[in-house]
Parts: sequence; structure tokens; C-alpha cells
Amino acid sequence: MCSYPSTTNPGYPNETEAQEEDFKFNLMKLIKAFKEEMNKFLKEIHENTFKQAKALMRKQINIKKYKKI
Repeated sequence: MCSYPSTTNPGYPNETEAQEEDFKFNLMKLIKAFKEEMNKFLKEIHENTFKQAKALMRKQINIKKYKKI
């Protein structure tokens, strides 16, 4: 796990700020990638569920037609 100093180094005053900005940037990229993957996954689940529901409805219609005969 990375740890960043809590105080700035007098010789390099912007070092901690730069590290924090890098960390924030990388975290935002990670969150964005996670959201994109989750959306793809949820879309696949939605499509599969819809296909299964459609197949069940067809099966019920066929059963009803068969019972009428």
C-alpha cells in the first residue's frame, strides 16, 4: 500500500500536492473503468433476462395452444 507524507518537504514544496493529484487522477480513472465494466455487465444481465422472459412467454403460449387442441 502506498503512503504519502502528511507534511510537505521544504525542499520540494509541491511534491505532496503532485502526489495527491496523481493519486486522485488514478483513482478517478479506476472508478471510471469500474463503472464502464459494471454497466457492460448489467447490460448483459438485462439482455439475458429479457431473452429468458421472452422464451418463457413463448413456451406458455405454446402450452395454451396445445391444451386447446
